This record gives sequence, C-alpha cells and structure tokens, in this order.
Amino acid sequence: PEEEHPPNEDDDPEDENDSSLRLLRSLRGSSSSEAKKRSDDHRTLQSNPVIDMLVVYTQGAKMDAEFHEDSPIEDLVNLAIAETNQAYVNSGINAELRLVGLHEIWKTW
Repeated sequence: PEEEHPPNEDDDPEDENDSSLRLLRSLRGSSSSEAKKRSDDHRTLQSNPVIDMLVVYTQGAKMDAEFHEDSPIEDLVNLAIAETNQAYVNSGINAELRLVGLHEIWKTW
C-alpha cells in the first residue's frame, strides 16, 4: 500500500473557492513588498464590519421615552446608533452599527 504524505506547500489545494488559499497562492510568486501589499489589501477588505442591531424594548421603556424625553423611542434608538457610529469614527474604529429591527415586547420581568 502507498504511504500517505502530508501535503506539499506547492500542491494545489482541493478547494479552489477558498479565498485564503487563493491569497496564499498569489503571495507565493510575489516579492516581499508585493506580498505585504496584497496581504494588507486583503485585511482592509475585511476590516469594516457592520454590526446588525435588533433592539427590543418594553412598553415601560416606550412610555418613559415619550414622557421624559418627549420623543418616540424609535428616535432615541436611531440617535443612540448615530452617536455610537460617530464615536467609532472619532476613535478610529472601523465598524458600523446598523439597526435591523425594533420590536416592542409585552412581557415584564
């Protein structure tokens, strides 16, 4: 029987759709400065995540917002997200909050 050997780094990977393997393959034939630039470009594409937010609130929170803040709770949630996104920009944080849902629940604890 044939012995199995660990894969050689020059062997083609089985999954051609894997972006990490394609990046690695493209870096093999490059000079070190070209390789670093390609690696940095790859990281840049992945460094701006969007954080999806689902905000769930109680009837009490809704009433409190309308009574004390004189604003609908939807406006307060949107303001909080906008202020958080601005704080991220001011701090050099490459992230963004995105409101994907706002839902009132009737249960209290």
